[in-house]
Amino acid sequence: MLEAAAVCIARDGLSALGITAVASEAGVSRPTVYRYFKDRQTLVQAALLHAAGVSIQGMRDRLERLERPADRAIEVVLTAVRQVPDSPVLGELWRAATLDSSALRGFTGPPSIALSREAMRPLVESAGWSESEADEAIEVILRFIVSLLATPEPNRSEPELRVFLVRRLLPALGLVG
Repeated sequence: MLEAAAVCIARDGLSALGITAVASEAGVSRPTVYRYFKDRQTLVQAALLHAAGVSIQGMRDRLERLERPADRAIEVVLTAVRQVPDSPVLGELWRAATLDSSALRGFTGPPSIALSREAMRPLVESAGWSESEADEAIEVILRFIVSLLATPEPNRSEPELRVFLVRRLLPALGLVG
């Protein structure tokens, strides 16, 4: 059903996503969709997490090629800022979320932290963070990503953004030194 939701979002936009559309695309009944998602908002959040989850392995592969936790943290942010706007599903969900503050709240909620922890496992392990430190660090990273996506001005080149992240993100994560 989440694949069907992704197809609906990419094809018709987030505003057209609904229980009926997903049921039709998945070839199931509406009650079947309701068995898994209590309402449209739950469906939208699950679709976002699913779309993000699809890119987890790619993120982990990129992080594994880097050794230093600081380089890994910067790569997480740069990758997200590059990929989210260009992704058919994540880009559409992001554009819609920026118009709906309740959707934005989910970006730093427990499901996002848990999913991000999985994507950032190489960073968390190499930084030696405890579970609570990892959750806080991931929250900081997600807040940086949301901020850079929501307000991209000043528009920085990738090298300029990298320098900015070294100066501002790494100290927030305790990765300076």
